Amino acid sequence: MLLPILAGVIGLLTGCMYAAVVNRFLAGTREDAHAGALTGSRYRPHSGCRACRARRHGRYALPVLGYLLARGRCPACGTSLPSANLLLPVASCLWAVAAAVQVLPVAAPGSGIGSGVATALGPLPGFSAEMGTALAQWLGLMAVGAILLMASAIDMECYLLPDVLTLPGAVFAFIVSVLPMGMAPEQALLGSVTGAGLLWLMQRAYRLLGTEGVGTGDVKLMLMLGALSGLAGLPVLFTVAAVSALLFHACASLARLLHLAAAARPVRRMIPFGPFLSLGGMVQVLWGERLAAWLS
Repeated sequence: MLLPILAGVIGLLTGCMYAAVVNRFLAGTREDAHAGALTGSRYRPHSGCRACRARRHGRYALPVLGYLLARGRCPACGTSLPSANLLLPVASCLWAVAAAVQVLPVAAPGSGIGSGVATALGPLPGFSAEMGTALAQWLGLMAVGAILLMASAIDMECYLLPDVLTLPGAVFAFIVSVLPMGMAPEQALLGSVTGAGLLWLMQRAYRLLGTEGVGTGDVKLMLMLGALSGLAGLPVLFTVAAVSALLFHACASLARLLHLAAAARPVRRMIPFGPFLSLGGMVQVLWGERLAAWLS
C-alpha cells in the first residue's frame, strides 16, 4: 500500500498547485474582461480571496482540510471560496492513486498499465528497468492529468478551454502515449486527428442548425485526448463523455426543477463539454480495455 499512499499525497499537494493556477487564471480573466483588453493580468493576479484579497494563513492554508475548516468561506470576509480549492486537490489525489494502482510498481517484466490492482499492493520493489518504465508512465499520466484537470476547472467556470493548455497538451500527450506508454505513433496520430475531426463535424452540424453545441476549444482538447487514447480508444472515450454529460445534465435539470440551486448561483442551462471529454479520456487510459470488453 506504500506506493498508492505516496502517490495520493503527491496528488493532493500538486492539486493545490493546480487550484492556485486556476484561481489566478480566472481572476486575471475577470480583470482583463473589466479592462476590455488582454493586459496579461491573468498570469499575475493576486492569489488571495477574490473579494477582499486576504491571503490564507495557518490551518486555513492546509490542503482540503483548510477549505473544510473555513466551511468554504473566506475567514476574513465570509465570501465563498472557489470550489476548485476543494475539488482539484481531491480529483488530483484520486487520479494519482488510480494511475499508481495501474502502473506502479512493476511486479514482473512486461507488466504495466492494465495489469491489475495486485501489482500496486505488494511491497516496495527494488529499482529496475521495468520500474523505471512504470515510473515514467506514472509521471506522464500525472502531467497529462494536470493539464486536463486545470482545463476542466476553467471550462466549468467560464466556458473556456485555454489554448495555452490544450495545444501544448496535444503535443505532450502524443509524446507520453508513444514513449512511456508504448503506443504506436500512427495510432496516437490517428486518434488525435479522428477525434478532433469528429468533434469538428459535430460543430459544423450544430451551426447549420443555428446553435452552438460544440466549442472550438473542445475540438482542440480532442487533439490531446485522441493522442492519449489512440484510435481504438475513441469509442470508450466518447461513450463515457456522453453518458457522464447526460447524467450531469439530468441532475442539473432536476435541481432546477426542485429549486435546489442557491439563488446567488443558479444551475446553468448550458454545460461545458470539455470536463466530460477529459473524464472520458482519463477513464479510457486507465480502464479502457476492460470497459471495451464489457461493452462488447
